[in-house]
Amino acid sequence: MKNFTGLIFIVIMSLKPMMGSDSTMVRKLWVDWDTMLTAPQDEVRITKTYEVASLIGEMLKQGQKTSQIMNPRMKYSHLATKDSLIQVFTWSVPLTDGSYSFGGVLLSNQKNIRQTYVLRNAKKDLPHAEMDQNSSSQWFGAVYYQLIEYKHKGNTYYILLGWDGGKYPVARKLIEVLTFNGEGEPKWGAPIFAGNKIFRKIFEYQQNTYFPLKYEKQTVYRKVWYKRKPIPRKENMIVFNRLGREPGFAAPLPVVNVVDAYIWRDGKLILLKDIDARNPEGKYDRTPAPLPAQGLY
Repeated sequence: MKNFTGLIFIVIMSLKPMMGSDSTMVRKLWVDWDTMLTAPQDEVRITKTYEVASLIGEMLKQGQKTSQIMNPRMKYSHLATKDSLIQVFTWSVPLTDGSYSFGGVLLSNQKNIRQTYVLRNAKKDLPHAEMDQNSSSQWFGAVYYQLIEYKHKGNTYYILLGWDGGKYPVARKLIEVLTFNGEGEPKWGAPIFAGNKIFRKIFEYQQNTYFPLKYEKQTVYRKVWYKRKPIPRKENMIVFNRLGREPGFAAPLPVVNVVDAYIWRDGKLILLKDIDARNPEGKYDRTPAPLPAQGLY
């Protein structure tokens, strides 16, 4: 019994430095998070955003859980695939000029290799953001609020719907595409928008207006060989209001009751115009795969 007690003591003492190191990193993270949001200079807030992301990425890579490192008061988005092999953490940082910066960490646990990637907001360096495929160091910053997973011919596409508060009078939402190359490195943006040579879709609209962009089940009319007229079928799609210009407004406005959508077909997102969008049915309505992983903390 004495030998067994001694063994426990040795194990605890061997873990004590690591436990102390982890708690020090967590305390530093909490302090840096507050500085990131409240520093009087925007340059400090932006620098702290990258430092915070680096700390979170390091601790996640070590295997620590989100509940162990994140303060309950922190506001961030955490999205994950159904198998949790891909997880995305994003958050916004308000700047003193009325715009936003963004931070994020991508966690990949594919092929039993746990890897994290710090997302560096490079929006100002991407003048043609819709046309480019980027690495994590050239990330078009946003807070993601919905994730959809598609597969096609051995490739997996992670579609992320995100929000960017922009700067008055413009706000943005976007459809981002995340893929991984043969070496397991993440790539942001992919040419999957049918009939349009873009890698991501960015919507700019008048700030302080409601522009819905969400993945849900809606009705689409499809032709079948045994019917003369197209028949209605409910399918999952990315639904949004069409945007149009109005006199007196500096940015486009959502057009009331005019709804378009992107639907997945043969490895492409195909644009459908003027869909008959209705409020989704009750929460017990069955939705076929792929299911969106959602979570906003």
